[in-house]
Amino acid sequence: MTETQERHQVDLIDAMEEAVCFLAPDNTIVFTNARLEEMTDKGPGELAGEIFQSLFPTDQHHLLVVALDKARKEGHVRIHMGVLSPRKREPIPVLLRLVAYTDPEGESAHVYAVMLDLSELSEALKTQEFLRQRNRELEDLAITCPLTGVFNRRYFDYRYEEEMARARRYLHGMAVAFVDLDHFKSINDTHGHAAGDIVLREVAKTLARSLRSTDIVARYGGEEFVVLMPEVRPEGALAVGIRMRMALQRKRIKVEKQELQATASIGIASVTPSEPVPEDEELLKRADESLYRAKRAGRNRVVLWGHPIE
Repeated sequence: MTETQERHQVDLIDAMEEAVCFLAPDNTIVFTNARLEEMTDKGPGELAGEIFQSLFPTDQHHLLVVALDKARKEGHVRIHMGVLSPRKREPIPVLLRLVAYTDPEGESAHVYAVMLDLSELSEALKTQEFLRQRNRELEDLAITCPLTGVFNRRYFDYRYEEEMARARRYLHGMAVAFVDLDHFKSINDTHGHAAGDIVLREVAKTLARSLRSTDIVARYGGEEFVVLMPEVRPEGALAVGIRMRMALQRKRIKVEKQELQATASIGIASVTPSEPVPEDEELLKRADESLYRAKRAGRNRVVLWGHPIE
């Protein structure tokens, strides 16, 4: 290589966007370009003579030495993720490429180290993850009740239509249950709306714990909840309803220095694989009728449509 070619090569390296340094066989830095000096907060020529590994955290030194040795032996690019440690700034994530340099005699053990600053990419990924998280939160807000944390009516309506369609297509059984708190107005009137909100939250948690993993509970409105039970026979749906009622009856809800109790009337309507699936609104109407039967029978009852009162 002529002197002019060498000068052009150095100018090209200095103009590169990546940080570049040329390493001696003992891994000391022979020269660097301006970009590496900028990234490490060093002045012109200050890095010459330093051990290359010293630019990185100590826990990466052994890995770097192994990578450098392998690059020299195999003569091909090694790729390694590292973190530069500037004196005055936060660590900089870099993509490190190690390229063995062979002189015309083929005896050199020098290595070019080329480092791409990934800070902007890292920040972009963090921003992307933040936006994904925010989108997940917004999606959750769109389908959950902010007071109770269970699903809202909008999500229930969507899932209900979906499960009804599945029941028709695959001849699956399914059930829906309305759960209405008994005498909830008296709780609000006697203890205040803040106490009523606490009761609603605790009821929602109790209902959720009483369900199968495939069931969903949603707040339908006011003090009324609705439960969707896919792929269940009538007796299974009734068992879930009884479990919910008993769990609520046993529950004591602490409000300031008092303990409150909230019972519920539950109306269930189900579809069996052996019978035609009714229209969407018809199944909800049956569950609603069962709920009113439970209320008329004295409350704190479970009624399955077409069956005697529990």
